Amino acid sequence: MDSMRACSLCLGLFFFFSPVASFAANSSGFYAVAGMALDAHVAHDSGTDFLDGSAGLTSSNIGQGKLGASFGLGYQFALREPFVVMLEAGKDLGTDMSLSTTSMLLGSSGFFSTLSRQWELKRDWYIAIKPGMYINPSTLVYLSLAHHPGSAHLSSVLQMDCLAVDSCLDNRQRTGSTGMQGTGIGAGMQSALTDKLFFRVEVERIDYGRININFSDPVTSPDGFALQSLKLNEYLGRISLGYRF
Repeated sequence: MDSMRACSLCLGLFFFFSPVASFAANSSGFYAVAGMALDAHVAHDSGTDFLDGSAGLTSSNIGQGKLGASFGLGYQFALREPFVVMLEAGKDLGTDMSLSTTSMLLGSSGFFSTLSRQWELKRDWYIAIKPGMYINPSTLVYLSLAHHPGSAHLSSVLQMDCLAVDSCLDNRQRTGSTGMQGTGIGAGMQSALTDKLFFRVEVERIDYGRININFSDPVTSPDGFALQSLKLNEYLGRISLGYRF
């Protein structure tokens, strides 16, 4: 209910301010935006650990959300009226994620093993191309295609040959890191407040594909080999104020 009220308020702001001010739809120039970003991660965590010559499989679903800040710098290219293309670079602050799971691997003779994983995910600057169209002199609607690079760090603790949760015969701690590349597809709308200021609402879905981290080598160390994997999708909503130079 609160999210519906917020969306209604945003749309109301668009229609309230649209007749008051306008941009020249055929003008080019630099702009800057800053505001809030609501971020939600949906992930599927899976792994394969080889213990005593056999593979143990684990799988978990994870979800988490955060509220942070967002800013960007861009340039708007005017095309044939009413069309424009924006090139933008920006960063969402405070939206780095820490995701954790714990799985149990059942063994023989009453023994079991537990695997705990801690994923640390960081996004760098994004770059985006945003083709748009002015639906009236003060309101622009646009699509967005963005590239989101970043990094993933994994800390893994494997407790083996356990008879109880706090009674295990072996403990393996491993860490690994890798890069991640995300493709973002989104849409947005912005409306003029004055001849320089504008208000923007934008949504985006980012697909990072599958992030894989290997521990040791399956040939030289088959009993110590492990493959950990994270299938990650991110959903972003941004509300910003912008300024055209």
